Amino acid sequence: MKKILILTAFFVCEFQLIIFSQVSAAWINRYSGTFLTDDFPTAMTIDNSGNVYVTGSVLDSTATSAVEKLITIKYNTDGELIWVAKYGDAPVNKRGTAIAVDAEGNVYTTGWISGSSSPVSYITIKYDVTGQKQWDVIYNSGWNGYATAITLDNQGNVYVTGHSSGGTTDYDYATIKYDPCGQQQWVARYSEPLHALDIPKSIVVDDSGYVYVTGTSYDSTTFFDIVTIKYDQLGQQQWVRRYDDPGLAGSRDDCAFAIAIDNDRNIIITGGTQGLGNLGLPPEFYQDCVTIKYNPHGDTAWIRKYDSGRGQDWGTDLVIDSLNNIYIAGSAYGQSSSDYLTLKYSSDGQLLWDKYYNGPLYASGDYASAIAIDNESNLYITGKSKALNWEDFATLKYNSLGELQWVIRYDGPSNGIDQALSIAVDPEKNVYVFGKSLGGNYRYDFLTIKYIQESIVSTSLISNSTAGSTTLEVVSIVGFSIGDSIIINPGGPNEEMNKILGFGSIHLQSPLQYDHFAGESVIKLNPTDVKDDQNIIPSKFELHQNYPNPFNPTTKIKYRIPNVGTGLALSVLKVYDLLGNEVATLVNEYKPAGSYEVEFNGNNLASGIYFCRMQAGNYISIKKMMLLK
Repeated sequence: MKKILILTAFFVCEFQLIIFSQVSAAWINRYSGTFLTDDFPTAMTIDNSGNVYVTGSVLDSTATSAVEKLITIKYNTDGELIWVAKYGDAPVNKRGTAIAVDAEGNVYTTGWISGSSSPVSYITIKYDVTGQKQWDVIYNSGWNGYATAITLDNQGNVYVTGHSSGGTTDYDYATIKYDPCGQQQWVARYSEPLHALDIPKSIVVDDSGYVYVTGTSYDSTTFFDIVTIKYDQLGQQQWVRRYDDPGLAGSRDDCAFAIAIDNDRNIIITGGTQGLGNLGLPPEFYQDCVTIKYNPHGDTAWIRKYDSGRGQDWGTDLVIDSLNNIYIAGSAYGQSSSDYLTLKYSSDGQLLWDKYYNGPLYASGDYASAIAIDNESNLYITGKSKALNWEDFATLKYNSLGELQWVIRYDGPSNGIDQALSIAVDPEKNVYVFGKSLGGNYRYDFLTIKYIQESIVSTSLISNSTAGSTTLEVVSIVGFSIGDSIIINPGGPNEEMNKILGFGSIHLQSPLQYDHFAGESVIKLNPTDVKDDQNIIPSKFELHQNYPNPFNPTTKIKYRIPNVGTGLALSVLKVYDLLGNEVATLVNEYKPAGSYEVEFNGNNLASGIYFCRMQAGNYISIKKMMLLK
């Protein structure tokens, strides 16, 4: 990590530099089947290289009819479509419900397949890195069954769970292990004593090959309860734990929606309890968000119920950090509003913080669906959020202290319903969001977005420093916001002064050495992402968020052009108002590869929202800008 040390003589000890991160869409991809009908996106995963894999189903044509096909799509980290695999030309419907990828880039999709004369069955497929099918396996008990979740172990074994009718029983938990070649190793079924309805929701496997499944199970006296099961490597049941909320035992429903394992192999479950509805109703019918921790032996470590006081609260997803802190994403719903709900519990069950996100229409309509965590315990939550025109993707970031870092929304071309279902973050802290979005034909499409984050710069103040000499090692830090001006006066032979107001950049020739004296204060900037790239040829087209933003009346816009076959790329950069009227052309010329910056002056424009649109070849990117006078 590079550092800048800035000598200041008059800053007080309480000085704090606030520098905000920025987020913008690197690319947005829509995918639609060949028919103008709804597509059904369901799940997404990524690999460590930032390749993105999504699944669901689309209506597609065969030689004789139109059928619903299970579809799996791969994009690379730049958003380029690498391959599309559609499963099954036979006139039977198929849908992918869950997806996983291994360390070699093999992709596993599970879901269900149905025919007119045969029961609905589990279907699990393995594709190689090029999208070629390696194997497909069907599981059928003789009755209907629906696979809903998938996970992998470190040896390449595949675990699938779902609900499957037993004929003499209602739907049961049915969990299957396949080896890397698709050979079935075992099937483990669970039916509660009265053989009523049992629906698993989530599955995980630990590094020793023990498998954990959780969901909901019906009992005639306690109604729906949370049931969690542990299996060993051979599929033998180790323990079953049933949770019925004691507050209204026997008269309310409980359901788990997600499960995870911490570093000590404890099992954490989240969901809803004391529900008012029946199975199949959406999770907002559960009154409290319940989180349960079991140790590896199935002993209950603790149970925590969270009540926002609004009426209904539930957890839909969870992640665990390296210190075994637990983060829950869900929703808090009341008569007048519904918000994203994010909770942090310590390993011993202490509630450390709770946060709400309420969208621009404060009355109702914000539901979190998924959460992800990066290697610094920053949290990323996504879902759907009510807006003026129906619902948007709303994705937000908290740091580990629960401080909101940013919010970004997406509204599709129809200004209709857009609902995010999955989220992931790669090792470079790029964020990927996937879900469904109404397209221009008012039918649901697959929608995948990659967000990139700009630099974050933190500071610390060293008071009463000892005398010494410091070398400035950073050439430039760009695109940040600070509340006050900073005067840099190195005071040495290479004396240089820089003053930054609001958004801006520091540019210093390196190395720059200065002397400082005992008793003076030194401010230390620690940039996490320093881009000293003025002389580096970009590898891809890229439009950066303008800075400052909001602005009055000028703002700077950076963009990048990679090498293209002709050596020059026609680059068009224009600004539009909310009605789509063009208000300025900033660039319209052939450009060689390089990094560029232009200034936009809104002096003659009214305050409001404007859009900067860049097009270069097939690359199109749009950034929202706000002019405040």
